[in-house]
Amino acid sequence: MTGYFTEKIKESLDYRKNIVVPNFVYITIFLTIFTLLYIFASIVIIPKNGPQNFNFINERGTITVMSAIFLISAGAFSLSSAIVTLKYKDKCKWFWVILFFAFMFLGFDELLQFHERAGRIIHNIIEPPSIFRSWNDIIVIMYGPIALMGIFFLFPLGVRYPMVMEFFLMAFIFYFIHTFIDSTFQPRTVSSTIFEESFKLLSGEFLALGSFMGLLGLLWSFPINNPADS
Repeated sequence: MTGYFTEKIKESLDYRKNIVVPNFVYITIFLTIFTLLYIFASIVIIPKNGPQNFNFINERGTITVMSAIFLISAGAFSLSSAIVTLKYKDKCKWFWVILFFAFMFLGFDELLQFHERAGRIIHNIIEPPSIFRSWNDIIVIMYGPIALMGIFFLFPLGVRYPMVMEFFLMAFIFYFIHTFIDSTFQPRTVSSTIFEESFKLLSGEFLALGSFMGLLGLLWSFPINNPADS
């Protein structure tokens, strides 16, 4: 198993050397500044007499909306990449198909509260372990190991394109910080919820960036023939 992964990673890294994509530094800086300004605006712009963390604890607040936008954008970029790989019969097609479904699930989870609803149903059947506040928290924490396993198994294909897995790993780090704050601050405070949800938003940002860089890598590695030019 180790030899297989090593061989595939080496093959992907050799393939990656031939891909030149636009400078990702400026894209990353721009989107990160935008996200931080958006977080600041979400702290300042709140309903009259609303708590300072209104947009961070309300499921219809600005943070949830932008988080869903990032995740659905990541899904859209992944779907676009899957379509390109199908056209050129590239072996990475399943990598992008899996990511598409994963990101779309997470995006709709943000909007439709799948894990919150599931947590309430399970809570009516059995009480959560005493170290957790609710089944909702347990489900959210479980997303982390599932994502980590996914990154591990998809890693040999993901490294084919510059900065894809690097951005995904950054997203996982931000998600880990989000989950750590969520599960350790008892009771939750205004500051803890702001930091917790801010790191979740940054996680979504880097998932979108990773998917976008993957799409750019595909477009730069395959010749795009326009029939009008022939």
